[in-house]
Amino acid sequence: MACKLDRHPNRDALDRAIISGTPFSALRTAFDATNGTLSRHRNVCIREMLNAAIESRPAERAELGSNLLTRVEELIATTKEILTTAKTKEDLKSATNAVGALTRLLELLGKLDGSLVQSGAPGLHLTLNKTINVYDSGSDKEIAELVREATADFNPVVIERFKQLAACTDAAAPIVMR
Repeated sequence: MACKLDRHPNRDALDRAIISGTPFSALRTAFDATNGTLSRHRNVCIREMLNAAIESRPAERAELGSNLLTRVEELIATTKEILTTAKTKEDLKSATNAVGALTRLLELLGKLDGSLVQSGAPGLHLTLNKTINVYDSGSDKEIAELVREATADFNPVVIERFKQLAACTDAAAPIVMR
């Protein structure tokens, strides 16, 4: 489904407003868009644009990653020194804190250098957080419009997928439909 906001005459201003965290309530009026359209634009279009920007700078990304890796390794060396000093002075509280910090740093190092990646997981992890704003507008028409947008014009396949998702329990295997 094509995004209506991709063709908006003020798309640059809209994208900047969404990225800066402007509430949808202000954007709805300013850009003549619904919450569903704004949410989809943020979660799909802007995310794709940011991913493309990240992917277009591999040399810069490698340099920043290398610098970060070096800094984490320096922190690990410092933490090991603190741990050794704490052990020598028999300061159990400081030693325990140093062990905790060292554990977190080693985990971070493993993620950065790729040695702590789960099988099949890519090196870049993006998290999608969805926020559902429930409000009483007093208008069933607006709610019906949001449902129509969410179900791709009441597409029976999409509605069935939502029914299956609603029937899933946390213990059940996730349903993947494409």
